[in-house]
Amino acid sequence: QLALLTNGLVRVDRSGMQGVRQAGAFPGRAVGNPRFKASLEVWHSLLHNYMDGYASQTGKDRTEPEALWGLCKESELLIRQAQQLPAERALALMPYAPTLRELADDLVRLVGQINNRTDHELEGWEACGFTRAEFSLTGRDGWAPLDSLDPQAAALAKAMALGNPALLRTRRLSPQEAWELSLLNPANKLIRLSAAECVTLMGAHRKFKLSMRGGAFKIDSRSRHHEQLLYDACVTDARGNERILPAGGTYFGVLNPFNCNLFILDDRDRVLGESPLIHRFSHTDEAARLREFGRVQHLRAQQLAGAELLAAPDTAAMQTRRDYNKRIIDGEPFDPLGLSDAETLQAPSKRSARQRLTKYVPLPEPEGMGLPDSYDSTFFNP
Repeated sequence: QLALLTNGLVRVDRSGMQGVRQAGAFPGRAVGNPRFKASLEVWHSLLHNYMDGYASQTGKDRTEPEALWGLCKESELLIRQAQQLPAERALALMPYAPTLRELADDLVRLVGQINNRTDHELEGWEACGFTRAEFSLTGRDGWAPLDSLDPQAAALAKAMALGNPALLRTRRLSPQEAWELSLLNPANKLIRLSAAECVTLMGAHRKFKLSMRGGAFKIDSRSRHHEQLLYDACVTDARGNERILPAGGTYFGVLNPFNCNLFILDDRDRVLGESPLIHRFSHTDEAARLREFGRVQHLRAQQLAGAELLAAPDTAAMQTRRDYNKRIIDGEPFDPLGLSDAETLQAPSKRSARQRLTKYVPLPEPEGMGLPDSYDSTFFNP
């Protein structure tokens, strides 16, 4: 599916169970082995090395640190004791191992350090042009990219480097810098899969029926998520337009495993768009409360836009009547024709369906329908 959706840009190689070629390696012998090893596996070792200072580091394979057993025991005891304490005292406890939230934050920080490192020896870096010439007045710090200087300053820097080569250096770009540089090439433009393509990739058979209540979809199934998920009945289509789904329709959903957004389908398996997850917030978080208030007001404005358009004549006539009455109350000059103009503007919207003229549709001529011009009386009374 990935190869078809990306026009062959993304391919997936299977294991050597059938002798399929590995990534960057030779074909494997078909011996029924379902395990699949990539030719480059240094990422795990690199991440473990950056996390070697963690108190709860598990070590390599089954050779965990000796103190890990005692750390786990005391942490479990502390959790049981915290359950017996009041909430404010339990929150004041200091855990012996990082919490899940702390670990998630640290992983983001550590992966950022890995991606921004320049003291690496990644293969093919020079051949790809992932290097940068830098200049420093001291040769020790304050390095600036040579291509960021204006032509006159760059020429002066090169002249100074002739007398002191230590002022000029060429360093390897970090993986993050190489990634950003690659994106500047039009040939490396990223392709974003549409909502319909994502559903095709994940499989439309994963869909489940949705029920709309109060203008939102609620997912309570524990088999899909460990907590309740809430989505607005508003989707963003492939063109980036927002659309509010009408109530009473039949809708199905497919969860996006990467961001928990919801792809919404109709009863004919057509992808209507994607609805973002509504994040819950604490009532003490004033900024989050204001953001949620703005989001609700935006949706309400979209819902009222159509009704306001239909009621525009009545609204204009009512405003004219208010202005007319205000002039009379304030003792100002008034124009009786202004009120009659308002009544004229409002009259078409008050016209009932019985008063509206029915469009005249002429009947076809008899010869055009293949019918006779007249009928004999015996035709109806045989």
